[in-house]
Amino acid sequence: MTQRKSRDNKASKGERPNVNRKVLNALKRERTELDLAIAKRDAFKKGKRVMITIPNPNINSEPNKPFIRVKANDIWTKEKYIMKSKDVVSL
Repeated sequence: MTQRKSRDNKASKGERPNVNRKVLNALKRERTELDLAIAKRDAFKKGKRVMITIPNPNINSEPNKPFIRVKANDIWTKEKYIMKSKDVVSL
């Protein structure tokens, strides 16, 4: 009898995507600015490196660059906000 082939140890090389490129691009195009902002905020909270596009403050010296990309760490802070009340209400 012949020996059966085992495919348990074969893994995908990841050479080709399993989803059509046009479908992926359509999904990316459908995202709104709010979705992108929420995704950036969530990534920032996880500690990932997030870049934000802002208007260039040095537009007079660099007229060819109306916008620049900066790290979110320079603009956003990771402070936790806890609401505290000075008035103590007793029931």
